[in-house]
Amino acid sequence: MTRSRPSSTLRVRFAATAAVSAFGGLLTLFAALALADSAGFDFSALPTSTFALLAFILAIGAGVVGMASGLAASDRVARSARAFLDHIRSRGNAALEGEPYETPLDVDPHLPFEMRELGTVIDDLLRQLSAHTAELRRATDLAWQAEESLAVAVENLPDGIALLRDGIVVLANPAVCYLIGRPADDIVGRSLEAVLADADFFGEDGEALSPSELLERALRRPIDVRITLPGLADRWVSLAARRPGGHPRHVVLTARDVAEERRRSDLRGEILSLVSHDLRTPLTVITGYIDLLERPLDPDARTHAAEGARRSSVRMLELLEDLLRATRADEVFAPRTLSPVDLTALADEMTASLATTGTQRLAVRAAGSVVVLGDPHRLRQALSNLITNAFKYTPPASVITIAVGRKDGRATIAVEDEGPGIPENARTTVFDRLKRLEGGDVPGTGLGLYIVQSIAEGHGGSARVEDAPSGGARVVIDLPLATDAVSDA
Repeated sequence: MTRSRPSSTLRVRFAATAAVSAFGGLLTLFAALALADSAGFDFSALPTSTFALLAFILAIGAGVVGMASGLAASDRVARSARAFLDHIRSRGNAALEGEPYETPLDVDPHLPFEMRELGTVIDDLLRQLSAHTAELRRATDLAWQAEESLAVAVENLPDGIALLRDGIVVLANPAVCYLIGRPADDIVGRSLEAVLADADFFGEDGEALSPSELLERALRRPIDVRITLPGLADRWVSLAARRPGGHPRHVVLTARDVAEERRRSDLRGEILSLVSHDLRTPLTVITGYIDLLERPLDPDARTHAAEGARRSSVRMLELLEDLLRATRADEVFAPRTLSPVDLTALADEMTASLATTGTQRLAVRAAGSVVVLGDPHRLRQALSNLITNAFKYTPPASVITIAVGRKDGRATIAVEDEGPGIPENARTTVFDRLKRLEGGDVPGTGLGLYIVQSIAEGHGGSARVEDAPSGGARVVIDLPLATDAVSDA
């Protein structure tokens, strides 16, 4: 319908032209008759009917000739106009797609002058439209690529990023969803207060903060807050907010999980406490040997004291190296290398090394050689902690026994004392870090048994508390045997 409208319009116009031509033919006929009459032609000699018929035939002939020529011209011009419109339509669609404009418009010279001028103008406009559309398409492709790259980067950032517009969340990456435990569909399109309605926020001083207070403080400077959510473990998050370009309606909120950083910071402090606690034992041994060297001794005893002090100083250096290298408490006390260790020989060595440390007597009870795979330094450290711990709680002149044996395919090394023992309800918690028995007046930090348990677990074993035969405490380290030989001790 659209394509036939210009042609129909032209046909109407050319039909009117044909009618005017026919009318002009009639006028010409009347003029010829007038000239013939003035020349003396006698029309009266012709019958009236013949004259009328002749005039009618001439008039009809002139009209038909005029209309035929008008319709012929109309059809030719209509074809040219239709080709003109088809070209504009096809090239216009191509220009909208950004295709190169390589086929200029060929205007039929039989078209009216105004249409030929219009074709030239349209041709130039289509050329410009094609160039601009191609440029716009390239710019759009680049924008899409940039947006896709940005989306991939934002989606994979470890830090949470949320964009707020007028207080409504319009963008939230997966890290934000993880931090607050909600899918993106429950976040985007809602206000910040609604999204965080189930969460409680606390500053480093323990002060409770509302979402609006949180946002106001984060806009001033980054802050660390603790987030408490139902069904999720508490986590520490560093929040920062800014208004991009100073726009008052937009806020970019970033959230970074700092729980691991805070945990490492706490562990550094714990490592310092643990290692400083463990340094006290070799320092005590060195001090004891120095006191011993001040007494009159035979050469063999003096040599033994000097070697003991030297071994303790070497142990101190090893502990300091642990402090410099380690970043986690379990790494400090984990075995570095595994080799066969005879627990009976280790017990004899530690008894000889710590014999002068306290007033109690050290004794070893062993059922032959008991070999495990372990780190000699770590196992020596654990046994030293048990013995020095027993010194604190055992009355003077009593006996501390190191018992080595096998049971149920496992190796055991235990330190038994004659002290007050450990209550049943505290035999598990006594291995916790910084945990000490209530009501005791013995100095200490509550780290000795924690270190023992860490070393035992690092060797695939465990530590437990039992009643000693004398009624005191019996702390047992249970370890895998190095061989398949199994016998009960």
